[in-house]
Amino acid sequence: MFPIINIGPLAIQSPGLIFIIGLWVGLWIAEKYLSDSGIDSNTFNNLVFLTLMLGIVGGRITYAIQHADAFILDPFSLVSLNTNLFDLRGGLFFAFFAGLIYGGRKELDLWQTLDALTPLLGILAIALGLSNLASGSNFGVLSNLPWAVELWGVKRHPTQLYQIIISVLILFILWPGRAVVKKLDPGQYFLLFAAASSAGYIFIAKFTANINLLVSGFRLEQIFAWLILALSLWGFNLRSK
Repeated sequence: MFPIINIGPLAIQSPGLIFIIGLWVGLWIAEKYLSDSGIDSNTFNNLVFLTLMLGIVGGRITYAIQHADAFILDPFSLVSLNTNLFDLRGGLFFAFFAGLIYGGRKELDLWQTLDALTPLLGILAIALGLSNLASGSNFGVLSNLPWAVELWGVKRHPTQLYQIIISVLILFILWPGRAVVKKLDPGQYFLLFAAASSAGYIFIAKFTANINLLVSGFRLEQIFAWLILALSLWGFNLRSK
């Protein structure tokens, strides 16, 4: 793990740097295929910037609400550059509704916009896996398998590597320039990506140690992923002409 990159007197947090690079690469790839959606590049960039900013702020706020005692003692932690002080579900919630509001004001077609965002989401999924690998977040359960990695003094499943490999495979199969992708109806590209990502996460969550465990071995994140998978497949069929 390499959470900090030292360049002379500078100490750069590698998870944040990886995410920024992933955002830049994802925007570059997504813009190459914007002509198929009919969305103006400036509008698209503003949409991404707004949802990203609201997502970051919302994720920090929801994390602070869940850990209110710590932030009351140290209010300046709200503006900390520590990427671990973030609630992903809260960030996604704020980003989603910010995108809906902005898209509605700009009269953007919902399904074409989601399709245009899909390559960016695919790159960010890879960047998230690399960020987790750099920081040691989302580490795996104990394992004696030959490919287990040593973390926190014990051998564990390399769940961060699982996430990276699955995300790369999904983006490779669903690359926006492929002929099979271009034949999909509006919205089906995004829904297929959401279904594949949910299925991959269901697999990864089985080996992840630091997620919420419910009764009978079921995990909250897995149940949520199963719900997204079912809704994505249902929506994919509905979007078919």
